[in-house]
Amino acid sequence: METSDTLEKTENQIEDPILKEKIPISWIEKSELETEETIKQIKSGKLIVLPDGTTLQRGYTTGTTAAAAAKGAIHALKENAGTPAEIKNQPEDEKPEEQINTLKIKTPTPAGIKAELNTLILPGQGVCRATKPSSGHSFDSTEGLTIKAAAEPSDKTEIGYGFGIGTVETTGFNIEPGTPAVSKTVRKQIEKAVKEACIETEIKAAKIVLIAPNPTEEAIMINSKLGIKDGVSLLGTTGFVEPWNDKLIESRLERLKQADKVVLTTGMMGMKYSRELYPDHQVIKIGNQFDRLQKEDLKDKKPVLCGLPGLILRWGNPDITENVEQPSVAQLVAQDPGNKEIDKALDKVQQKLPNYEITLVKNDGEILRRREPGK
Repeated sequence: METSDTLEKTENQIEDPILKEKIPISWIEKSELETEETIKQIKSGKLIVLPDGTTLQRGYTTGTTAAAAAKGAIHALKENAGTPAEIKNQPEDEKPEEQINTLKIKTPTPAGIKAELNTLILPGQGVCRATKPSSGHSFDSTEGLTIKAAAEPSDKTEIGYGFGIGTVETTGFNIEPGTPAVSKTVRKQIEKAVKEACIETEIKAAKIVLIAPNPTEEAIMINSKLGIKDGVSLLGTTGFVEPWNDKLIESRLERLKQADKVVLTTGMMGMKYSRELYPDHQVIKIGNQFDRLQKEDLKDKKPVLCGLPGLILRWGNPDITENVEQPSVAQLVAQDPGNKEIDKALDKVQQKLPNYEITLVKNDGEILRRREPGK
């Protein structure tokens, strides 16, 4: 339990473990939750606290959902795993007479903290279902996605991916074309979850197959535009999903006005590289809210827009991939980083934000383009 002494030692701030930002105790004290409970949830990575005390809940990525399913499947090899679940809608591919239990799984995340998901298992059969919870994200096409894992004991751990997990057809993802659409970060996350489960159950090793039995047409369509065929992708830089909504966006924009120097970025990789490139700036994640930046007068704060090129260039030219006949900006950058369409789209971005320095970085942190203000 946090005490007043502990709070004083942290200089009246608590660090958000996902964004690595400081949250003042004065914000926390405005929350409807008890102070200790609020701090506990912040440290779990699940809770965001805004300046007025409003709290928002983060969700989990497809990668974290898959890791929970894989870990749960190994636990489900035990006959006594979990407790009887109250099932309103029986899964179509499971027999009515099968015993379904619920099991809370604590699974590792790339952020270094555990995520807790409630899963459904078939005890003794090595089958687990985990469902991606809501994050309050207004445009999350994978919300409610179910990942199903099946495990069997083995002398060597093997992890496979089947139905509903797409196949990468293009370059630019740091995933080898022709292989399942699972990022390197998530593969490590799942491997760690499986290793933990084997230790916890005293099972030497296991073969696991993960599938996505019910991906939505919208999720499949969005992934197909990115060069992922026949399914969804398992991704996640931190393991958590930001609850993008108007309240959060307004709070982020308000922080811009209070900073001396600011870097605006699109996502978690953008935050990482922005902090490395601009250590004397405050880095603020804004997602794809570029239109709102045009309404803010930040000239005196030496503003920088820095991030991966996809969202930024598409804002400049929504048709950029049609002009080059590429399925995604990521593939365009990977295959033809000197393409003139990149510069044309960047010109349009700079016309919209003439007072900004604009820096585009590749997945590995290499600078793709850098433009000074007004040039």
